[in-house]
Amino acid sequence: MRSVYDGNDEGLLYFVFEDPSSSSRIFRFFMALLMVGTLVGSGLAFYQIRNEVTAPEKHLPPVQFKKVTEEREALETKASIYKGILARRRDSQNLAEHILSIERNPLAKLRSPSDLPLATPEPSAADLEALPPLVVVRAVMVMPGKAAAVVDIDGVGQGIVVRKGTSFSGGKGRFLSIRAKKIVFRWRGKPVSVPVEL
Repeated sequence: MRSVYDGNDEGLLYFVFEDPSSSSRIFRFFMALLMVGTLVGSGLAFYQIRNEVTAPEKHLPPVQFKKVTEEREALETKASIYKGILARRRDSQNLAEHILSIERNPLAKLRSPSDLPLATPEPSAADLEALPPLVVVRAVMVMPGKAAAVVDIDGVGQGIVVRKGTSFSGGKGRFLSIRAKKIVFRWRGKPVSVPVEL
């Protein structure tokens, strides 16, 4: 029997291609199988690379603008409601501070529901006239022996310079004292104090 490799190239080539023995047939079968597998693998790799290069660009699905606008409108509605709540809270705090600053207690004159009449009458013109006008202090100047203030009086005028004893609304009101912290005037016989908030 001839050896697989006897030192010359002709022996190896003979064993691979022409030797009729079973060992050379098995070797040829595996070599052919390896070559076919290598060709198929290279072809698949080439095919995948070609598909990656020539594939169209993948686009993201279109954004649904209708949902986005609906969500934005809902958020803007909630934001406006929240801003309204904050404004009401701020205004109610200012109102409470004003009530305390003019020394009025809104809870003092409350009566129990059993004491209230079933139908409250509309306020008459005389009742409305009995209310003191709104007086807003714009400036105060206090010197020894002299004091003056610039005030806005509802229904009378704005920027009126007043001193102690100045009357307004046809004599219904008269300023009694002007101090750095508050001004007191008499309205229909009752003193009303106005805080100075500058």
